[in-house]
Amino acid sequence: QNSARSLHTGVAARRTPHDRATAATAGAMVAPPMALVPSSSNETAAIWICYREPTGVNIGVGSTLMVGVLVSYLPQYYSIIARGTSHGLSYLMLGIGLLGAFLTALNAGMLRWPELTCCLLQSLTFAQCAENNLAFMQLFTALLCYVILYVLFLAYMRPPPSAAV
Repeated sequence: QNSARSLHTGVAARRTPHDRATAATAGAMVAPPMALVPSSSNETAAIWICYREPTGVNIGVGSTLMVGVLVSYLPQYYSIIARGTSHGLSYLMLGIGLLGAFLTALNAGMLRWPELTCCLLQSLTFAQCAENNLAFMQLFTALLCYVILYVLFLAYMRPPPSAAV
């Protein structure tokens, strides 16, 4: 009776120590309040991970951060294209930075894989999908901006100007 399972929600009802003490002192069986705890099934875990009530504040702040990351790279893009060369940028810094951005996005993708697949496997709204995947989208935006910077570096790479003797 202490762990009766509710079939439609996949959560268990459990008594707290306070409820058991109250029932023992009253001498009668008292119905415990429902405590929502995740069950061990994967389906229930997916429901708990996937569904969040979307808030405009979270989506607004996350979207602002994504736009901020993009805007922060625009001056460097403009500089490379306007000068017609990527002279002055270190290829080691760009390569290590690109590797770091890739590994960070890969790590976030692996850690948040259940949340990333929620939009495909569950019937969630766009706002719920955005709420679930906002952290990954921010990291992916940074990776994408770094890839664009690296491609511009390679496209506009010229030999360094030689010193006239």
